[in-house]
Amino acid sequence: MSEQDNTFSWKRDFKHVNWQATLKYNLFRATGAGIVWCILELLSGAGMHALPMLIAFPIGYFIFLLPIGLVTGWLSGKGVPWVGLVNFLFALMLFVGDPLVFILKKAKPELVPIDKPAFFNFKLIIFIINEPAATPVEPEARELSGSLFKKN
Repeated sequence: MSEQDNTFSWKRDFKHVNWQATLKYNLFRATGAGIVWCILELLSGAGMHALPMLIAFPIGYFIFLLPIGLVTGWLSGKGVPWVGLVNFLFALMLFVGDPLVFILKKAKPELVPIDKPAFFNFKLIIFIINEPAATPVEPEARELSGSLFKKN
């Protein structure tokens, strides 16, 4: 499975989204962000008031940030100005969890559903896209070292 790239198109790619892997990967990111924010609050002297962050981030992601990301991403794709900025601002809360997902991939590769997670990713939702099925090559044509040869 591959991660969305910067050429993600709602019209072209949305039907190829692997939702199970997408939700799992983004849950890892939200959980990692909750851990990082909890640690930062503990270091700032918040005490036990920081611990709810461990649960609040993953739950809040699915209740608030995921729907906001879907709507703002779709509107941004339609050309509505400044909506992508809203998406980016919410993503700033979440990207701090990406290094933990990166480390988890190195420690337990079978848990993270993509091949190469980014150390930092400034997207609110990362879609995991199923690899499109390979188009079968016609028996009359074969590709050798980048050139197209036809069978005689």
